[in-house]
Amino acid sequence: MAEIYGYAGKILRVDLTSGEITEIPSEKYLPKYMGGRGLAAKIYWDEIPPEVEAFDPENRLIIATGPLTGTGALGGGRCEATTKCPAMYPAQSFTTANAGYIGPELKYAGYDALIIQGKAESHVYLWICDGKAEVRRAEELWGLTTRQTRENLWQKHDEKTKVACIGPAGENLVVSAIISVEANSAFGKGGFGAVMGSKNLKAIAVRGTGRIKVADSKKLLEINNIRMRFYNIKAGETRVINGKTTVGTAKIRNSPMFGSSKLADEAKQGRVRIGLGGCPGCPLNCRNKAEFTDNSLPSGSVECADMLVWVVPEMMTDGGKPLGRLAWEASMLIDDLGIDNLQVLSTGLMSGLKKLDKNDKYTNMLYGGDWLYQGYLAGIFTEENTGLPWEKFGSQEFLRKLLNIMAYREGFGDILAQGLVPATKYVMEQEEFGPNRKQMEYIYQRVCPKAGKFGNPQERHSYSAPDPIMSIWCAVGDQFGQEPEPGWCGHSEPWSDPGLDPKVIIKWLGTDKVKDHYYWGPEVAKAAIAHEDIAAVTDSLVVCSYLDYGMYSKVVGHYAPNWPDKLLVDWEEFINNSPNGGPEYLSAILGVDITPEEVWKQGEMIVNLVRAIWIRDGYTEDKYDTYWDAVFEEEDKEGNKVTPKDKFEKTILDYYRLRGWKAGVPMRAKLEELGLKYVADELDALDKLPAIENQI
Repeated sequence: MAEIYGYAGKILRVDLTSGEITEIPSEKYLPKYMGGRGLAAKIYWDEIPPEVEAFDPENRLIIATGPLTGTGALGGGRCEATTKCPAMYPAQSFTTANAGYIGPELKYAGYDALIIQGKAESHVYLWICDGKAEVRRAEELWGLTTRQTRENLWQKHDEKTKVACIGPAGENLVVSAIISVEANSAFGKGGFGAVMGSKNLKAIAVRGTGRIKVADSKKLLEINNIRMRFYNIKAGETRVINGKTTVGTAKIRNSPMFGSSKLADEAKQGRVRIGLGGCPGCPLNCRNKAEFTDNSLPSGSVECADMLVWVVPEMMTDGGKPLGRLAWEASMLIDDLGIDNLQVLSTGLMSGLKKLDKNDKYTNMLYGGDWLYQGYLAGIFTEENTGLPWEKFGSQEFLRKLLNIMAYREGFGDILAQGLVPATKYVMEQEEFGPNRKQMEYIYQRVCPKAGKFGNPQERHSYSAPDPIMSIWCAVGDQFGQEPEPGWCGHSEPWSDPGLDPKVIIKWLGTDKVKDHYYWGPEVAKAAIAHEDIAAVTDSLVVCSYLDYGMYSKVVGHYAPNWPDKLLVDWEEFINNSPNGGPEYLSAILGVDITPEEVWKQGEMIVNLVRAIWIRDGYTEDKYDTYWDAVFEEEDKEGNKVTPKDKFEKTILDYYRLRGWKAGVPMRAKLEELGLKYVADELDALDKLPAIENQI
């Protein structure tokens, strides 16, 4: 039998209805579909037909690792979850999310992926340990918070066990429910926790002691060392990299959440102990730990991306002192209840931490996430019709009330728990919300910028300031978040930076014209496609997207105008080494020379497969690849349209042409070119394949 490198070799299937547990050889899918997002998309296509709905037992919950997971590759400590998303409207379809910790443990236990189907008759949890799996009763776990569930399962097994579990929100099928993984790492954005709850599955506990073999461990270590030297410079250290003198600062190794925060001030006074951590194999230390010496708040840890959404308003309005006790309690309570913080923010909590000026249109537009808050400012929401203490808006009392009524679906919280579209329709139809209630449609369209997706403040970065690449990508893609590649071009408002060297952008995005944030043309479409293919590879490897060379170059990320500006990168090295390290790592792990072009081609295949899933599930181009008019009306501070509708629509056509799609649907020739003939045949049988090949 040939040696297996990079993969465990098996996929675990658990049918909760029948109790049957089986295994599938990974070679059925791998390495063609790479892993992570690609592997999950193929399983979804094969097993979740369009008539299945999110809460049907026939829906699958898929957790898929990648070839980098558990190998020791830098950033290879995460995995992807996939399901038919209950939060998507009007057509439920494919979505993914990734989280840390459980992926490597799953591979060490002997599995590249986990497929969960059916519905248990009673409340259960899944126990996986070194090649064996068992469905166990979990009546005593039902009703517990995620924190309590983890602690209970650690007592049953041991503290090395990795736990992915749901809280009360998932049990009550709240569409913004998450699957919490090891405290504030989560499969969020779409309702994964609700799907898990619909199956009566409280938790997945995994323990593995195996190892994943790689073909060339020396080469893998060399790649790690090359990439690590841009991340491990200590505060005050002077180091020469590529002939350039680099001086480390504390903020390189320490998250900004604690660097100059209110909690950092308390730490100096001995009231809180703070620390750092990160996913396995990651040097970024983006997990923030805090222990309150007076036990006034729960101890725990959060990912900086989770905390950051609570920080930005405070940085704007409170002299740059982020992360106070209210923000910490918010993150702890959100995770305990098992709610997606970014979808919670779409109901107004982000604005709620600091009352924004109701007349400051730009600030309110920029930070979005204000469905509930803007409804309150418009006089639509009152204490009488919501049960919320608006006179204490932004307080601890308001925070606790809102989160609990959502998680337990009490009163107005039951309306919020169904998602923004049903909630908006309900409010607009009920006279109790007053004469201004019709304004909720406009408010909804600002928070949730297009049909198909749910409200998500992160996505507003595609049009809060001119960013044509992100505008195109967020219109056509199924993902969310601030992705690295568009950021290479620099950022305009509110965080100005010049971006990366044009040679880097030309190498990986195909053109440097996109450095002009007001330029629209086919080059924008080309760059958006390059980014989308790279992102698909990143999520299939699975590797953290924030470990590319550019993120710690001149200005770090979207949120860091005051972060280190002395960490220099040799751009020639960035040109010679890929953004996420995928081709280099795959060559070392699998023992086969793999070029970036070959890997990006796999990314293109995965993008087309996911698009085909959306089409089969009910996608229509006229609704899904565009924004509401409210988005096209947004202006920057100089009065320029952030996303000009005429230029956007022309560039979308360029995108279709370059993709080989017609009206948003991949044509047969493109699908067959990518080895997806079976996809073309099924779409053709459903009469959903473009009939005229020579028209875009």
